[in-house]
Amino acid sequence: MSVYNRPLGVGVRQAGRQVWLHLDAAEHAWVVADADGRQLRVQPADSWLTRDNVRALQVTAPRRSGRQN
Repeated sequence: MSVYNRPLGVGVRQAGRQVWLHLDAAEHAWVVADADGRQLRVQPADSWLTRDNVRALQVTAPRRSGRQN
């Protein structure tokens, strides 16, 4: 996945699985978790996380096919 056009990998074991991304404002970091809430990765948000970037954030995902996995 990418956040603000910067790669944020969570590992090949998670390929094709749904993950959740949230911003931990207290730690100033992106947190990736699995569907059960287990933390998979914590990535510092660095200096590119600004108020303007947060306001402009757009979330996209691939379109789902007609079949279920």
